[in-house]
Amino acid sequence: MIAIAAALVGAPPAASAAPAWLSASKLSRPGQSAEAPQVAVDAQGDALAVWQRFSVEAGEQIIEASSRPAGSGSWKPALPISGAKAESSLPQVALDAEGDATAVWLSKEGTKYSIEASTRTGPTGSWQTPVTLAELGETPPAEPRPDLAENAQGEAVAVWHRLEGPTTIVEASSRPAAGASWLAPKTLSENGEDMHPAEVGIDAAGDATAVWEGKGVDSQIEAASRPAGGEWQPQGPISGELANEPRVAVNARGDAVAIWERFEGSEIIEAATRPAGAKAWGESVELTKAPEISEPTGQQVAIDGQGHIVVVWSRFAGASKNQDVIEASLGSVSNSAWGTPVPLSAPAALEEEAPEVSVNNRGNAIVVWEQATAGKSIVEAASGFASGASWQPAVALSGEGEEAGEEQVALDAQGNAAALWRRFDGTSSYIAEAAGFDAAGPLLDSLSIPTSGTVGQPLSFSVSPFDIWSALGATSWSFGDGASLTGASVTHTYSAPGSYRVTVTGADALANTTSATALVTVSAASATVVKEGSSSAPAIAPKITGAHLLHSRFRVSAHATAISAKAGAPLGTSFRFALSEAAKLQITFSRSAAGLRSGKRCEAPSTRLRRKHAKACKRTLTVGSLSRAQEPAGADSVAFSGRLGSRALAPGLYKALLVATTAGLKSAPVTLALTVVS
Repeated sequence: MIAIAAALVGAPPAASAAPAWLSASKLSRPGQSAEAPQVAVDAQGDALAVWQRFSVEAGEQIIEASSRPAGSGSWKPALPISGAKAESSLPQVALDAEGDATAVWLSKEGTKYSIEASTRTGPTGSWQTPVTLAELGETPPAEPRPDLAENAQGEAVAVWHRLEGPTTIVEASSRPAAGASWLAPKTLSENGEDMHPAEVGIDAAGDATAVWEGKGVDSQIEAASRPAGGEWQPQGPISGELANEPRVAVNARGDAVAIWERFEGSEIIEAATRPAGAKAWGESVELTKAPEISEPTGQQVAIDGQGHIVVVWSRFAGASKNQDVIEASLGSVSNSAWGTPVPLSAPAALEEEAPEVSVNNRGNAIVVWEQATAGKSIVEAASGFASGASWQPAVALSGEGEEAGEEQVALDAQGNAAALWRRFDGTSSYIAEAAGFDAAGPLLDSLSIPTSGTVGQPLSFSVSPFDIWSALGATSWSFGDGASLTGASVTHTYSAPGSYRVTVTGADALANTTSATALVTVSAASATVVKEGSSSAPAIAPKITGAHLLHSRFRVSAHATAISAKAGAPLGTSFRFALSEAAKLQITFSRSAAGLRSGKRCEAPSTRLRRKHAKACKRTLTVGSLSRAQEPAGADSVAFSGRLGSRALAPGLYKALLVATTAGLKSAPVTLALTVVS
């Protein structure tokens, strides 16, 4: 019997870390200024960068995008995504769990402004023709940047300001799922302040939360929430008076945190939290104290899957006010206690005051900021944990003396990250640059370890390591009997019965490693007894050993069995395995889909379950199968083009279940993971 990663003993595969930032890559063309960069990373490590750039050829401001599919080794050439509008600017971008992308931005055609959006299917798909979410008229707000949030299921929400004479209207539009149409805008408030943009967050169930600055001399931070498929509901002011520049973060389970700057003799930073399921926000808490000569500003916030919070800001480093320092404070939605602010940077003359922070569901945190050095500005970063571990020393991401800024950062589920910024090219414009943070070892895809064997009979072990950012290093196996081997696919024979702990370790070029462990039970060899007069041995169930895929990531071929190793992902793959005897083989394909819990069942998302705030879950959907009437005993191979009959598998993650049958007796099932890419 073969066991895959899901059957491993103990915790998921463990990684030992030697985290490091990789060299920066240039994403945009020189000589044509790239501004307002934004970056997003999905759980699998697919990265996407967008920015606005003045196109000399078209004579207009356009939105460009560059993607880096996980493990691809490089960023793709930049492509325009904003269409033919005369001026497009201030983009925002987000990714769902499948790598589907959404971007929104401010657009201008003639004298009229609008909010536009475009989508892309999968990490390597094409961007769709932009659609208009709202018409803003001829006068844009003072701060016209829209904001965007998207959950892992592809549900998205965008917010922005629109002027009607002296009135600032806060509006929002939602998209129920990836591929669906955006809904008509809804009004959240007719009493907004347009000096600072509204912000929005969304949880796994599709519930959204928005915050904005209320209008008036005694301005307060306002909030509204919307259940999935429902209407926006105001939640009233959540701050005291003289508050501005709100930020909001929402995690998958629905915990929310809002922060803002408020004047109380001097500027202070405050925060309020709302635990998942709660109707009201808690009392605001001062993260800095007044009077505060350091005047903190440029606040940003992020939250992990357990409700741990990281807030960062910039403040004056001393009474002279000629140097700044970046600080961080940690908190939690479960209580009102916040940690003492700690410095992340050395004091320096910061030209841009706003740091940026990103936190993944596991609590890995990265902060990036602009730091003055040698008369020029560079981008620096520090990594830590939202749960309270100490921060690592700051490191420089951009080259010294290069005048870089407008930095952004985003993390994947493993703690890897992508940072993005713009850098002066030494002539008259800026270029977009990005650097990867490799914090984890390879993923151990298609791991195959036998659960049982027989003394003297060889057992096959295999894995397909896959690293998000770096080249692969060695793959090593320890078999628990003192023996070890190196390689992605190996064979080992045990000489004595017993239970052995098998460990596989994959390394990347930076010496980050990931290990997984499983038990294999080895039995003593036994003779087969045939009754006198019998012409054949009794039928026994077949065994599948050494099962693995030639390519665990591949593109669908146009032909039934074509396999090719052209540039990019290969076309098609092959199932490789060995049969203990000739047998019929059936391979059943399934995929996971988002669902909501209904009792003990995981059902397709519905309005009824969303309104009940049902917990998110994963459903397994069978998409088809292929079979071979008779496969010979011994080493074997079945080519697979990615098509089931005339139907091609859509890009995504799948599982293939292999079962062999002889004389009505079935083998133990073997499960392999595969990824179809565009």
